[in-house]
Amino acid sequence: LQMSLIGTGVGVCLAYPAAVLAARNVSPAWVRTPVRQLLNFTRTVPSLIWALFCVAAVGLGPLAGVLALSLYSAGYLGKFFYEAFEHAPRGPQEALRAIGASGLQRFRRAVRPATRPAVVAAVLFMLEYNVRAASVLGVVGAGGIGYDIKFYLDIRNFPAALACLLLVFAVVVVLDACSARLRRRLVAE
Repeated sequence: LQMSLIGTGVGVCLAYPAAVLAARNVSPAWVRTPVRQLLNFTRTVPSLIWALFCVAAVGLGPLAGVLALSLYSAGYLGKFFYEAFEHAPRGPQEALRAIGASGLQRFRRAVRPATRPAVVAAVLFMLEYNVRAASVLGVVGAGGIGYDIKFYLDIRNFPAALACLLLVFAVVVVLDACSARLRRRLVAE
């Protein structure tokens, strides 16, 4: 859970500015195109492969897992975010453009408030995904409960491995309930 929270948090910190630079209604094409290609690349590499690269770079343990989840999350969240930004209502943006607002000002005053529910939903989705992904990353030595699951399977302690999987399931169910409640609250605002 810690790896998932930190990995998602770092992923959001990387993805949000990249998504602003990748959004068609905020950035010019000469900025947007390379940023989108970078996001495409980070999305192309599966989290397990990112974990292998990170284990090679920083060694075994949860740091490699956090880095892998962060990179993978940044790619997907960047795409989710810039698509949400591009589908923001045009009226407020055009009104701000008419009075001379810059792209960043239009983003801050019109796009960001309109897309907050979509951004939060994407972050919650990614967090739920990362909880499940973190349980697999331990198989390649990138820390987390996956290491314990692999250890219990290797020594044929199936009840302990099942207990770990049930723990992951319980965390996912609780996260799903919390995210549904948060989404309802955001929609009500």
